[in-house]
Amino acid sequence: MGKKTNIKWRNLLLFLVAAIGLIALAQFFVRPNMVGWDIDRVLIYESGNDIRIRYAYRFTEADDYGIILEQENCPAAEECDISLVVSTGRDVSLMPEAQIRAYLMDLVAAGKLSAAQIREPESVFDDEVEAGFAILYDPRPSEGVIEVVFSRGPEIFIDRATIIAAGDIRIRPYSFGLEAILSPFQPLLFAADISFASDTFNLGGFNPEDALTDPLEDGEGSAVAETEGDAEGEGSASYNQLPHAVVGAGFNLIARAGSHVFDGGLEALEKASSSWGQLSIQSAGVNDSPEQQQEIPVTVADGLKVASLAFTSSMNTSLPSGQSFLVNRFSYSLALQLIEQARETADVVLVFMDWGDDSQRVMRERAQWLADQGVQIIIGNRPEILPVGFLEGEGGNQALVAYSLGQFVGEPGSTGLLLGFNLRRVTVRQETTLHFDNVRLMPTISVLDASGFLKALPLAEYDGEGANFESMVEEWKASGAEGILVESLN
Repeated sequence: MGKKTNIKWRNLLLFLVAAIGLIALAQFFVRPNMVGWDIDRVLIYESGNDIRIRYAYRFTEADDYGIILEQENCPAAEECDISLVVSTGRDVSLMPEAQIRAYLMDLVAAGKLSAAQIREPESVFDDEVEAGFAILYDPRPSEGVIEVVFSRGPEIFIDRATIIAAGDIRIRPYSFGLEAILSPFQPLLFAADISFASDTFNLGGFNPEDALTDPLEDGEGSAVAETEGDAEGEGSASYNQLPHAVVGAGFNLIARAGSHVFDGGLEALEKASSSWGQLSIQSAGVNDSPEQQQEIPVTVADGLKVASLAFTSSMNTSLPSGQSFLVNRFSYSLALQLIEQARETADVVLVFMDWGDDSQRVMRERAQWLADQGVQIIIGNRPEILPVGFLEGEGGNQALVAYSLGQFVGEPGSTGLLLGFNLRRVTVRQETTLHFDNVRLMPTISVLDASGFLKALPLAEYDGEGANFESMVEEWKASGAEGILVESLN
């Protein structure tokens, strides 16, 4: 009896195993050939059957979007039953944006997908893909989505700064009226990001009220000094009166290295440094210590860092032994050292040069050398106006060179130039270029008015003898100098 029972259970077990195997085998053999189906039919079939499908995609010109191109059984080791290759239609990934959009709309119109299935995040900047082309074109029919991201092209960073540079301010101890002299230019100077001037006569190193004689050759200054001081109630003028006037006019960068900067000796230089140091202005060229000589003044304007260096070619009075650091006397070794530091510190390097008695040949050679070292702005100083133009340095560096802006404020009859320009730094794909835009020049003249007061004014407003705007324009054109002479920089 027990033996018969064992035989029945064994047969039943064998029957069940065979049945399950046959069912599995039958299911394997009855799987439909899906090649040629569209993706919607496949997804319906997948949802109604116990089957695992792995999807792959292929662009094809001959088959519509979403059509099954190939079918294979998955190897036993993989977690899928069959593998399908689905057509993603034409490869439009490298086409312009307009053509990609037109193709997608054709798919929508043909019922291959809905507009909601097109995912388009906001366009992004890309250094590799030009604007108007796709960074990503990813059609996934089994997920019911086409993802496309368009490029806005490389991100362009633009920094701008407006710079106005004036010639030398040659007030010596005979004038109490620098505030009045500079006041007509105040709105213009305050409007610029950087307003530059040079002081080669050590403003702040003397007390104007102590001047009893006029250093000017025509001898007119002493009367002007006494009268003007009394008229303006400035008999208690202090050492920092003139630096205060420069800052009050809107200047925020001053070059102090010059042939005459040590004429008053060490005491006058120290007083001037103290006067300038108390004010909100960057100064270059005169130093209190060897350490300060290595510090690079940097002015920041709208993201642009402008480093300033100042040198003089000669000195009227020798510096004390062991204190050559007091004034930046030009040498190629010192200039190279400071320029390299400045280039590491800032985006733009401005160098002021008091040429002293240098010949024009030496001036041109040194300006070219500065351009070769990567200096972008070179402003020179001589009593007279000299050409403005561009030099190309090594590596394609473009330098704006004003060999001399003359005297912004100086002896009666002296002329100067206000140089205005816009700096534009453009960075694309980590490559930076510097551009000089709207370079223009406004001639100025220093004159004595009817009351004997010194004043500086645009040359276009001067109707006296000896100089006029029209003649300067003609002379400028004839000289071949660059930069546009204008009546106003506004």
